[in-house]
Amino acid sequence: MAASFMSKLLLLAGALAGAQAFAPEGVPALCTSVLTRRADLRARPPQSRPSFPSALSQSRAATRRADPRAGPPRLSFPSTDLGSPSMQPLGLANAAVAVAWVGLVAFANAFSPGEFGSTADAGLVTTLIANPTSPMDAGLSPVFALIFNLFLPVPLMLAALLLPTSREQRVPALPFVGASLALGFFTLGPYLALRGAPQPLDADGKAPPFGFFDTRAFGVLVFALVCSIPVSAQVFQVNDWSSAVADFLQLLESSKLVSVSCADLSVLSVTLACLVREDSCRRDFGNPNALCAISLLLPAFAPAVYFLLRPRGPTSE
Repeated sequence: MAASFMSKLLLLAGALAGAQAFAPEGVPALCTSVLTRRADLRARPPQSRPSFPSALSQSRAATRRADPRAGPPRLSFPSTDLGSPSMQPLGLANAAVAVAWVGLVAFANAFSPGEFGSTADAGLVTTLIANPTSPMDAGLSPVFALIFNLFLPVPLMLAALLLPTSREQRVPALPFVGASLALGFFTLGPYLALRGAPQPLDADGKAPPFGFFDTRAFGVLVFALVCSIPVSAQVFQVNDWSSAVADFLQLLESSKLVSVSCADLSVLSVTLACLVREDSCRRDFGNPNALCAISLLLPAFAPAVYFLLRPRGPTSE
């Protein structure tokens, strides 16, 4: 104990000696000031003694003055925005689209009749291109001509429903939707399998991209196009429907082009009906389930009527 006291005394003496070396006249005054201050603080009542809160205490006091119910300050971390379609998890609809795409690819490669690049299929395409408004006069099935010509308006309507709401998706929509004009669901399927929730038509107060698809002019154009296809396919000139259907069924059983085209158009039509339902919900127009059912019963034509009658988007005028 005596050694400890002596060591402290020596340390104090050394400190005073150092202070005296740098400021010889200030040591007695410093000691007198410290002793006077301690005596003054002891003489004051406890409630009048000054306090020296830390920076954290001052921050907490200021927070409580602003909001008495607020607790101590807490650390905040940036949160992940799950509202973006690219951040949302895939759902059952994406899985259903993936299954449909795999089934279509499997049917085209393993189960459809005929062969890829056959001479008969090449002759069908060449004759259809050479006779766009008179396929029956050229010896082609008017039923297949009708199906083949629908590959123009159906992908156009799909583009009109997908592109204006395609911002912030996992993959860009334009390459897949554009390629579907030639390859149908074979290229559209992968995009739909990865597609998140559609964006609002007036997101961030900006005009939607591809705004022409949301105009009245596009509705009139696609409706006129769909109505012209039965005329150009000479469907109304068929006198013997039993023979026309038999010829088409024979093509369906022997031609890979015809069978795959029919399967592809069927999947596209179901997809279009589902997207019509989605769009009608977004615009609060009609009965979405009824519109979907009618679009399935009258493929291409019912969706074209929907485009003609649907209300315009908030930024399309």
